[in-house]
Amino acid sequence: AVGVLDDAEYVQDTVQMAAGDILVLYTDGVTEAENAHQEMFDVEPLKKVILASRTLPSKDIIQEILNAVRTFSKEQPQSDDITLMVIRSV
Repeated sequence: AVGVLDDAEYVQDTVQMAAGDILVLYTDGVTEAENAHQEMFDVEPLKKVILASRTLPSKDIIQEILNAVRTFSKEQPQSDDITLMVIRSV
């Protein structure tokens, strides 16, 4: 959460996105979602889902990520919020 910690340091930078580039912003509820063995979903599976769905519209990429997390977690309750934002450069 940006701005929650008084002593947090932030830097500003600019990144040039080319046409077709995708920026995926997510909270740790995505990568820290756990299955019955207390294994976390983690970043590598997230990358795989993003790469596999990169040709889809942004809203569908979000749905694919959510589906992958739910499939991984199965019946485990979600212990943290999940927030996703996908931005596609045109």
